[in-house]
Amino acid sequence: MANGIIPYYQMNELDRLSVRANLAGSITQIHDMLDEKDIAPSPKVASVFPDSSTTRPIILVPQRTSFRFSVPPHSYRAFAAK
Repeated sequence: MANGIIPYYQMNELDRLSVRANLAGSITQIHDMLDEKDIAPSPKVASVFPDSSTTRPIILVPQRTSFRFSVPPHSYRAFAAK
């Protein structure tokens, strides 16, 4: 299981940090260790991109899972991948 901490030290009290975390593999959710809540992944995007040239092969991109969340000013969020 992978863990991560995202700190945010913005001076403006009104600004929240919008985060998009891209994790390798097919992770089903991440667990917020402070709020004890699970965050589902963002909708998947295509992972195969055909080249416009007929002489090049299809480019395969390793599978990644994307999560979106926000972090309030002067705080942090800690996550564990599930």
